[in-house]
Amino acid sequence: MMVVEKLRLLKKTYSYNELARKLGKPETVLCRYVKGDVLPGEETARELWEALSRFEDFAETLRSRLKFDNYGFADTTNLIHDPHLLMQASLEASMRFAGKRLTKILTAAVNGIPLATSIAL
Repeated sequence: MMVVEKLRLLKKTYSYNELARKLGKPETVLCRYVKGDVLPGEETARELWEALSRFEDFAETLRSRLKFDNYGFADTTNLIHDPHLLMQASLEASMRFAGKRLTKILTAAVNGIPLATSIAL
């Protein structure tokens, strides 16, 4: 589920205590979701998704992981070595372009291939 992947990504940055306070769910429940022991029900997943969207701006998460050199080229090393982040990027792209008939994913440079592949999957 997308909400669980998003929780896993945020867990790398925040403690269960911080997530519980921001999301209004007990730490133990969030821990079970992150570890995959339990999946949230449909209504709970919607509530969590909305709360997570308010809590964390994924675009900002991506920007914080990117580094640029003196010539303006992006170093995506921090992105492509994090499978949860790649998965979340593909989920975000899926949500953004839902309902559109996309048949191709293009990248302008070779360092975008892992991200483009993740989105295409």
